[in-house]
Amino acid sequence: MFRKKILLCSISLIGLSGCISTSPTNANFVSGKYVYGKEGVGGEEFYLNFSDDNTFSYSEGAGCEVGSGKWEQNGDELILSTDNKKYYFEILHNKLIIFKNDKSDDFQYIDVLDSEKFGHVAYVENDTVYMLSGNTFDFKTISDDIVSIALTKATYKDNIEDEYEEEVDSYKKIIYRTNGRMTMFSIDNTKIHVIQSDGEDEAEIEAVKKDGSKEIYKIIYDCACG
Repeated sequence: MFRKKILLCSISLIGLSGCISTSPTNANFVSGKYVYGKEGVGGEEFYLNFSDDNTFSYSEGAGCEVGSGKWEQNGDELILSTDNKKYYFEILHNKLIIFKNDKSDDFQYIDVLDSEKFGHVAYVENDTVYMLSGNTFDFKTISDDIVSIALTKATYKDNIEDEYEEEVDSYKKIIYRTNGRMTMFSIDNTKIHVIQSDGEDEAEIEAVKKDGSKEIYKIIYDCACG
């Protein structure tokens, strides 16, 4: 058995220890799909989709018209412009951005609060997994030999007050109460989904491979709040 470290920066967090710094980064912005850390209209994704040609499109959820515009990076600031609105974000990481409500126009349907985050859909980079809460990560993207995973430990400052497990349809919902806060996960075969997190936290995943061997992964995740 050996240990790898996986950092799940759940899609709108206070700031991740050892993962993401809230100080200016001058990071090069990475295009792609970024998802809001909370639900959009109708419970569906509220996303921003950035293209390499400095155009972007977005949808606030179910039945919402897809808008579009231009984006530009100015240092650690990301500026989105449509025909009649502007939205400002701070780049915390090259795949994690936070909304600057005080400078921005309002979105049409969703009230995005100051410092709430949008994150690149779950991805792996140098044995690190980055996610926003609300995203799902499949451990088969690390190794196709992984056949199942189990959440073996979750702590908030090593203070677990309660933990229990529920069966929901075909997957398990695992709930931890830690220091008065609650985190909820669901696990379906090799996939883990952070349903809810009230703040930065840590957990441990045991992954079982086809040959019966096991690997332990450390995860760090955070909430969808500002």
